Amino acid sequence: EVDNLKKRSYLSAVQTFMFNASPFFIALATFGTFVLIDPTNVLTAQIAFVSISYFNIIKGPLMQIPSLITQIIQAQVSLERLNGFLNAEETNQNSISHNDEGETVINMDNGSFTW
Repeated sequence: EVDNLKKRSYLSAVQTFMFNASPFFIALATFGTFVLIDPTNVLTAQIAFVSISYFNIIKGPLMQIPSLITQIIQAQVSLERLNGFLNAEETNQNSISHNDEGETVINMDNGSFTW
């Protein structure tokens, strides 16, 4: 479980960096591809500003992806815990008594408690 939490922390840090830097890299790759794919393509101010506004529109959903992946990892850890609990061996029924002792709910004889 600690290994999963450690992986989650590293993955979260890498993803946060990648998704914060992704709008810049996407714009750079898109503009570079646009200019290099055809010599007649000219990157004008109109094309650049419209493209940048589209990149800013998709920036919000892109920023939610790291938290989604982190939540998926947390759900996986929780499912493993539940699976371990639900598939655990049953309690020895001979260790449990159901004797009615009146008003006494819990009774301990010769108990030793430390803090």
